[in-house]
Amino acid sequence: MSKLKFVHINVLCYPRERSLKAEITFSGPFTGSVSAKGYHDNSACSLPIQQQSGTHITLRFDSCGIRRKTGIPGKHQKVKYWLEFEILAATSSFASEIGCEYYQFLEDQYAAHTPSPPSHYPLPTVNLWVEPNNNSPATSSLNIALTDNSRFELAVGQCEAWDTASKQGFILTDKNGCSINKDVMTDLVTLKSRALASPRTLMQAYLNNQVFPANREYSVTCNYVLCAGVCDTRSRC
Repeated sequence: MSKLKFVHINVLCYPRERSLKAEITFSGPFTGSVSAKGYHDNSACSLPIQQQSGTHITLRFDSCGIRRKTGIPGKHQKVKYWLEFEILAATSSFASEIGCEYYQFLEDQYAAHTPSPPSHYPLPTVNLWVEPNNNSPATSSLNIALTDNSRFELAVGQCEAWDTASKQGFILTDKNGCSINKDVMTDLVTLKSRALASPRTLMQAYLNNQVFPANREYSVTCNYVLCAGVCDTRSRC
């Protein structure tokens, strides 16, 4: 094992998969292990690392000592999952409480009224893609589209970019979907169209091509929730 050095830990909630993902970026090649504290010997709750500068581990909500806390019941109930997390090296260790949270909008609320959703009430599709900005060669556009905005609204949370070559992560937005650094990415702007044959909502932001050059390969992911009705955006940017 090596001496413990790390840059940051990013935690994402995946309600559909009933799991959370912890993404750890080290300051250099690291050998050791990461795990839920007290579950180092459980392969479902721990991960060995061998000379890696970054890694991630996915843990199920109902395992590894993960705890759950809910807010006031209602249309926009907040749910939080957290645990004690540990990084072990040969000569040092690090332990901290980590967690993630999201709003229960659609699935639990709808299932409580209709255990078997009818086929004529399907969930809409959410697509994310990046493309060149023809109006400004210095930027590219990040697009997040909801295919049906007649019944649902979309609220975007934390977004991040991952450099495939260097295996370095960039946090683009906070948990409210607000840009952390406007020189890297602008705030998302919501564009709606209900006049189309297939009404949709499009959220759009612009990425700085000096930070994300075209000759490098990046992946971009975003957390989001679907709201059956209107999303609670009072706390957003």
